[in-house]
Formats: sequence, C-alpha cells, structure tokens
Amino acid sequence: MIRLVLSDMDNTLLPWGQQMVSPRAMEGIREMQEEGIIFAPASGRAFSELVKFFDNDTSVLRSAITANGLVVRLNGKDISRSIIDRASFLALDEALEPYADEAAAVMYDESGHAYIRREGPGKIEIFKSAFPGGVSYVTAWPDIEFTKIGVGLDTDAKRRDEIIDAIDPTIPGLDFVKPLPNWVDVVPHGVNKATAIQKLTEKMGITTDEVCAFGDGENDIEMFQAVGYPVVVANGSPKAKAAARYEIPDAAEDSVGTAFLQIAEAARIGVLPDFLQQPRQEEDR
Repeated sequence: MIRLVLSDMDNTLLPWGQQMVSPRAMEGIREMQEEGIIFAPASGRAFSELVKFFDNDTSVLRSAITANGLVVRLNGKDISRSIIDRASFLALDEALEPYADEAAAVMYDESGHAYIRREGPGKIEIFKSAFPGGVSYVTAWPDIEFTKIGVGLDTDAKRRDEIIDAIDPTIPGLDFVKPLPNWVDVVPHGVNKATAIQKLTEKMGITTDEVCAFGDGENDIEMFQAVGYPVVVANGSPKAKAAARYEIPDAAEDSVGTAFLQIAEAARIGVLPDFLQQPRQEEDR
C-alpha cells in the first residue's frame, strides 16, 4: 500500500504559468492525509517559496523535501538539513565570471528572498520572473546564512550544459541539478531527492515500495529510481519517461490532483489506484 506520496512542483503538480496548486490537488492532499498517507512536495524550491503556492496553508505541508534535498521535513519538524559552505558558493561565483553575460549565481535567505551580484537581470530573462520572494541586485554578497543557491542563465540546454561542464570540475564539493534549460540548482555533493527519500522512509519506518512519486524532468530521475511507484506526467521529458514505471495525463489537465484523489479513494478499500496497476509498455520506456 502507499504510505508516502511525493510530487515535484513545476510542470508536475504546478503546471507552467500557474501560480497556485489547484483546489482539486488540495482536496486530494487532505483526503490522503485522512487515510494516513503522508504527502510531501519534492522540489528545488525553498519551503518559504512552496508555502505561497499552497495558499499559505501549512496544514498540507507538514512534510516536504525542499531545495532538492537540502532540507527534509516530516510532520512539522526538520529531520535533516544540509549546509552549503560559503567558500564553495564563492568558488561558484568566481567560476562563473567568464560567463557573466550568460550566467550568474543566486543565493536565497531564509525568507526566500534572492540576491544576485550584478546590476540587474540583463539578458537573463528568468531573473525577471523567478523570484516570488523578491530579489535584490547587490555589488557584494551579503553576510547571511543562505538556505539555497542556484544559477540563472540566458541559454538553451546545450549551452547550459557546456557552461556547467566547464565549471563542475573546479568545485568538487557541489553537484548541479538541471531542471530547466535556463536554470540550475546547486547542492552539496551527494545531496539529492533520493537521499532525502531515504531519510524520510527510515524515519517513518516504511520501505520504498510504499512510496509513490510524481515528476516530469531529468532532475526527478534519481527520485524515480528510489521509489516503488515512479509516475511521470505526459508532458515529461523523454529521459524522465524512460525512468518512470507509470504515466498519467499532462500536468495541465490537473492529472496529479486527480491522482491524489484516486490514491485516497483506493486506500479506503485497501487497493492500489487503477493508474498504478498498469505499468507503461516496456517499448515506451
């Protein structure tokens, strides 16, 4: 049976351009909770960012994997928190200097406010819309405890990979997660959604065969490999589809919210929902 349900946010639970999790998904989360199933978003976003997408209703966010595994939360308490040391962040900033027209490092404070060391967004379009907690352009990095870092780019996926591949060997303490062609999340080496899932399942006393996860991108592949029921949305990338065992309709159809309701309904009678009883055809994987 399903005991833990995880979901990526952007382009999965939250269709592109949508500012709030749908009423159907919110209802599905509450119904799963009533059946004793824990829901946790598994996102590259910080917790302070996530709350806004759930209409500031923290009752549905008692558990979460945030910043790609940097922070793991269960039943209202942080059970794991990894730290990115300032020296590694400054090394990242320095490594990006040759690509200043195309890429820039970003740090976030506890409230989700972003800081970028440049005069303004310039050609990097994602800087104009990516910060629901606000952004400050600074001449020097603030001396703060930061909770998350990333890299914004004015690139396609091929150029993004060229830049990251060039700087990666110079910063061995960091790993780079690529959810979008123009954005890269940065985490300490060895930290990811899969390691966060292991911490959750150990604390809950369950196996990964009791976990269902929804996603759409290459940054969800490790998560898919770590759970018994990996589910991709129809708008997912080819690599994500290859890693998933099950598929549901496009995120724009509120398919994840529908799936939550189906999981809760099936749990009431002790069975799996229909969409988890029909794996994708092997030739499609």
